[in-house]
Amino acid sequence: MDLATAGKYSALAINTLFFVILISLPKTYKFIKRLMGGVAILSFFLVAILFAITVYNKGLSSEFFSAIFSVKISFPETWQSSDSKLLLTAIVFAGLGGLWNVLYSVWLSQEGMGMSKNDTNGYLEYKRCIPEVSQTKESIRNYNKAMSLIKNDLWIGIGGNALIILMILYIVFMSFPKDMSAPAGLGIITSLGDSVSYDSIVMATIFYVFVGLFLIDTWVAATDSLSKLHANMTLSYLKSDVVKGITDEQRSKLLYIVFLFVMLIMTFVSSFIARPEQLNYLNGVLSMFGASILIVGIWLVERYYEKALPEFPKHITMKCFLILSFVVYAAIGTAFLMS
Repeated sequence: MDLATAGKYSALAINTLFFVILISLPKTYKFIKRLMGGVAILSFFLVAILFAITVYNKGLSSEFFSAIFSVKISFPETWQSSDSKLLLTAIVFAGLGGLWNVLYSVWLSQEGMGMSKNDTNGYLEYKRCIPEVSQTKESIRNYNKAMSLIKNDLWIGIGGNALIILMILYIVFMSFPKDMSAPAGLGIITSLGDSVSYDSIVMATIFYVFVGLFLIDTWVAATDSLSKLHANMTLSYLKSDVVKGITDEQRSKLLYIVFLFVMLIMTFVSSFIARPEQLNYLNGVLSMFGASILIVGIWLVERYYEKALPEFPKHITMKCFLILSFVVYAAIGTAFLMS
């Protein structure tokens, strides 16, 4: 068995293990919260150690930092038009944090904020009737506190991720052999790990452990959250009991397990039927147009609550950025199809 095949089966075995863990837990949120927090802290320290070792052995390069802040308005001379789709896909991935922010509704609910503190179910977010929200000064003050918490959390995430990415880029920049030609296509991605291994197999091992932890964390969080969202959407759209004779809570847990299983099957199938770049392009197309549809949905929800809660603050600036996001995603999606 070659290394690539062994890696594929190992990854699928780990996915299956976490699938079993998720379906066996009475509630998944606290487990995922601890997992994500642990991976975030460990990842930061792992990358910081690698960065410190790199600086100690190779020093600081002013060339790197000047290049980071050098804005280029034209493609390089060696640019290949076939790389356009890869670039557009990368831009979309960079903006996917906006899509993940929608999952904050799950986070706020399962943290027990606001009226959700009265809901003890770990899977059911859908309510047949939207409860009436108080518009007193105290209620608005609590709403502003929640919004402030979310914004601070986002800025910590953006700042922490930016710092980690800069450190990784510097490690790769300093470790990549100067006499080798620059990577092209998907080689840009694989060269991250390869360049670290040129200097030290120990550093490369640490780097790949970090990447593995990050991907495990991402798969578990995405699979759990998307399964919950799909389960709740199914309950909402069908407007009837999917399975007779059980409570809403039991029904939502059952649907959660069904969608969780679907996610696992998708992971297995996609691992064997397509090459990574094909999956990247497919993900790019789905994300671009999916984001456009999602933004329209967010706009409609925003309009609904503006009418339902007239005393609450209006987010004019965010609404403008929402429109801008729609235009950008639609433009990138069109450019992707034409490239």
